[in-house]
Amino acid sequence: YSGLWTIVSGAGGTLVNSTLFNTVFTGVLGETYTLRWTISNLSCTSSDEVIVSFPVVAMMPSSFSSAPTQVCKGSGGYVYSVPMVFGNTYLWSYDGTGHTINGTGNSVTVDFNATATSGTLYVRAKNNCGTSAPRTVAITVNSLPAPSIVGSATGCPNSTGNSYITTNNPGNTYSWVVTGGVVIGSGSSITVNWGPIGPGTVRVTETSPFGCTFTTPDKNVTIDDIIPPVIIGCPSNIS
Repeated sequence: YSGLWTIVSGAGGTLVNSTLFNTVFTGVLGETYTLRWTISNLSCTSSDEVIVSFPVVAMMPSSFSSAPTQVCKGSGGYVYSVPMVFGNTYLWSYDGTGHTINGTGNSVTVDFNATATSGTLYVRAKNNCGTSAPRTVAITVNSLPAPSIVGSATGCPNSTGNSYITTNNPGNTYSWVVTGGVVIGSGSSITVNWGPIGPGTVRVTETSPFGCTFTTPDKNVTIDDIIPPVIIGCPSNIS
C-alpha cells in the first residue's frame, strides 16, 4: 500500500515528505491545521485526521473597556475590564495599598479602604504558552471630604437668619438638610428660619468633583424661648 499526507485546513504549513507516515510538519504560529493521512491499496483507501495547533504566548490585553482613574477612599465596586479572548485567563494586581480585588477573568471590581493609596492596576493575559506583558491604568485615590457644621445649638421660635456654615472647598458641592425649620441659601453657608418650639436638626453632605462624599451627623438644635421674660415697671402693690 501507499500513504499520503494532505493539509485539509490551515494556511502556511508544509510537509517535509508527504508520503512518509512519520514525516515532519511545520506550521505558522497562531494557526491550527487539520492533516489527513490516507493509505490506499489499489481500489481500497482508508484515512484518518489529526488536528495540530501552533499556539502563541498570550497577547497583551486590549485597551480597558472600563477603568475609573479617580476613586474615593472607603468606597468600592469600581469596575475594571478588558475584552475577553477565548483560551486566556487573566491576572490582576495593584501596586498601591489598602485595596481588595474581587473576582477573576477579564472583569473585576476593586474596593479601596479608608487608608488606601494611589497606584497602578495591572492586568496580564495567560495561556498555555505563557503570560503577556501587562495592560496598566494609573489610579488616584482621593480622600473623602470632612465637613463639620459651625452654628448655634439653640434657636428662638420663628426666628430668621440663623447662620450655619462649613469649610468651603472650591469645586465641591454642598447639600443641606434641616428639620424644624427652612433652609435659606446654598453652598457652604446657609441661614435657617426656625419654626415653632421643638427639636431641630442640621446636617450637610459635601461631595467632591470625583464623587467622594461625606455626610455629617445631625447637629441637634433646641428651638425654645431661652430668655425668661422680665417685667419692667411693676407697680409696688403687685408681687
